[in-house]
Amino acid sequence: MTEGIWNEYIKIDGESIWDINTIPLVLKNNPNPLPSDSNYRLDILYWKLNDFDNCSKHKEILEIL
Repeated sequence: MTEGIWNEYIKIDGESIWDINTIPLVLKNNPNPLPSDSNYRLDILYWKLNDFDNCSKHKEILEIL
């Protein structure tokens, strides 16, 4: 029998396969990201530079599109 909640845990025949509270999630940046990678969005680049006025302006442009 399978049970669980997709974003919390999965159990199959009573055995825990995945649990968000016990398995650490380690993310690694890709050394060669695609040009379409979201890290290249202007709003994110301005956010990383702490330029929140330009960040907000470019985020709003994306939301309108």
